[in-house]
Amino acid sequence: MPDIDRYAEGAPCWADLVTPDIDGSAAFYGDLFGWERVDAGSTYCTMTLDGHLICAMNAMPRERRRAGAPAGWLVYLSTGDLTAALAAIPGAGGAIRVPAVGVPGVGRMALIEDPTGANVALWQPGGRIGSDIRGDAGAMSWHELVTPDPSAAARFLEEVFGLTSAASQWTDESLVMSGPEGPVCGLVTMTDQWEPGTPAHWVTYFSVVDTDDAAGHVRELGGTVLAEPVDAPGGRISVVRDPQGGVFTIVAPD
Repeated sequence: MPDIDRYAEGAPCWADLVTPDIDGSAAFYGDLFGWERVDAGSTYCTMTLDGHLICAMNAMPRERRRAGAPAGWLVYLSTGDLTAALAAIPGAGGAIRVPAVGVPGVGRMALIEDPTGANVALWQPGGRIGSDIRGDAGAMSWHELVTPDPSAAARFLEEVFGLTSAASQWTDESLVMSGPEGPVCGLVTMTDQWEPGTPAHWVTYFSVVDTDDAAGHVRELGGTVLAEPVDAPGGRISVVRDPQGGVFTIVAPD
């Protein structure tokens, strides 16, 4: 697939893995997806696939490592006007956790929380739009917000980014958020299948050629298969956890 030249307003465009073991995480995902590590300092690296930028990894702060916090994926939503998006956050029921900060030559970012408690970053492209490719094996292919209140989350995304919501054709418990050019992400109702106390959170899907083979490889690399491969609308999926605790979904798209 050719490089993406832009992402729609409100669309997930990038992800960082915050991990207590950046070397271990880079090795795991490198073996699983064929990513190559590009260092940008001792606590940060980007990951590429055949020269295409995919995502980044950040070393977890020391105090969180000492507390035993697991790794976790932070999703970024694209916006053409970060200042306007942040101005809309409070009125839409959200909160700004980290104000806008510039990354020279790359873009501007901020960290926010939606009304249902989910943390997500915002990204205004400068020299980098986000991930170079999407949907290819080893690249991000879809994102979902798992939340106890999809309706509230949908209203928030509508007010901040101008997205529209519609019932998913896949399950009664899901909504699909769309922009003028089509769907950008999904919203899933958090049911009792999640452990009590689990906060609302974004889930990243990575494409694979064969879900069953990839799930087996996760185990071989020291990870855990949380949900065995199953056929679902759109492809065969499996929820897995890396050795450092980061949870993600693998999918072999139809």
